[in-house]
Amino acid sequence: MRPSGYFDIGYGKDMAIMRTKTHWVFLGLLIVFMLLVPWLPFIDVSWLTFINFTLITIIAVLGLNITTGLAGQVSIGHAAFVMLGAYTAGILTVKSGLPFIAALPLSAIIPAAIGAVVGIPALRLYGFYLAIATLSFQFIAVYVVMHLTSITGGSNGLFGVEAPSVAGYAFDTDHKIFYLILAVLAVAIFVSVNLMRSRVGRAFVALRDNWIAAEASGVSTYI
Repeated sequence: MRPSGYFDIGYGKDMAIMRTKTHWVFLGLLIVFMLLVPWLPFIDVSWLTFINFTLITIIAVLGLNITTGLAGQVSIGHAAFVMLGAYTAGILTVKSGLPFIAALPLSAIIPAAIGAVVGIPALRLYGFYLAIATLSFQFIAVYVVMHLTSITGGSNGLFGVEAPSVAGYAFDTDHKIFYLILAVLAVAIFVSVNLMRSRVGRAFVALRDNWIAAEASGVSTYI
C-alpha cells in the first residue's frame, strides 16, 4: 500500500505554484473564462469598461503589494508613480511620436528611476516616517504635473493620445484593449510571483518580519 496525498520530492516540487493536475485544470479554466469575458452575453460596453479599469487597478496594486505586502513598508505615494507612468506613456507618444510598443516599457523604467532617486533620502525611514515621506512625494508629483502645462496639459489633461497600436493593429475598442490589458496583467503577475520566490523576495519578507534580525542575518536593508 502506498500512502495517499501529494509529496514533495525535490526543491522544484516544493516551490511549484501549480502543485497538482487539479491546479492546472483550474488555471486553464480561468484563462479560458478571461479570454471569453468580452463576449459573454451579460457583459455590455459599460461593464467591459469597468472591467478594464479594474484590471488596470489590479496591475497597480500588484506593485503596491510588493512594497507593503511583501516588504512591509507603508507607502502612500504609490498612486504618484502610477500617474507618472501614465503621463510618461502619453507624453512620449504625443509629444515625441514614439510608437506605443516603445513607450510602454519606458513608462515603467522612467518612474522606477524616479522612485530610486526619491528612495535615497528615505533609506533610513520606517513605518510612519516612510509613509509621510511617500505622501509628501505624491503631493510634489501632483503639483509638478499640474503646473507643467506645456508638457502635461495641467488640469485640462493631455490631449491627442491615440489608441495604442502594435504592428499596425489598433486597440481602439473596449473589446480589443481588454486583451492588451489582460496581457500586461499576465506579465505583471508572472514577474510579481517570481519576485516573491526569488532571493530578493525572501529578503523583503525578512525585512517585513524583523528588519533587525534581517540585518543580523546579512540582508542589506538599504538596497
